[in-house]
Amino acid sequence: MQQLNIYKKGFASDNIRKTAKLYSRTDTINVRAGENRGIVLFVQYHLTDLFLLAFMVIIAADMISERKKGLVRAVRSTVRGRGRLYLYRVMILGVSALVMTLLLYGGNYLSVLVKYGRADLSRSIQSVPEFMQCPYSMSAGLYIIRMLFLKAEVSFAVSLIFYLFLSLWGTGIAYTVSGTVAAVEIMMCRLVPAVS
Repeated sequence: MQQLNIYKKGFASDNIRKTAKLYSRTDTINVRAGENRGIVLFVQYHLTDLFLLAFMVIIAADMISERKKGLVRAVRSTVRGRGRLYLYRVMILGVSALVMTLLLYGGNYLSVLVKYGRADLSRSIQSVPEFMQCPYSMSAGLYIIRMLFLKAEVSFAVSLIFYLFLSLWGTGIAYTVSGTVAAVEIMMCRLVPAVS
């Protein structure tokens, strides 16, 4: 464009040079063709998310089972105190979130592996058309690993919040508040278009 007479001098010429200089620093992304259906199915299989959340809610609800048996005061007055009991329960929820995420999504990975074969996870996530708009420069495998950690963190947070609701308010109010929050979250997730 700088070879044309109208762009030889002035603002347009400076802008062309600055733009070329800025774009020369961008990282190159290695986009390769490959099997995309398995990756997309693995990432976007939402039933596994529901199973994960359901298992974590069941685990959190089971921690309050001493109320039904009338053992609340005995359990809370343990030798080491309430704080350590709550710490152990938080640790149980965290480990359960990791284990359940690995088990459920490991099963998904095996079914995708059997149906579509082994996908090349070292290629860029932008190589998969459904994730072309992802702004991060990472491989498909790293994207999946980060997604799994995020799902484990979210399921841990949901079960911990549900456990806190159960501890503070009891079963009826905890289920009502949690159901309302879940409905609002689902509506927001469905109504807000995903950018990437």
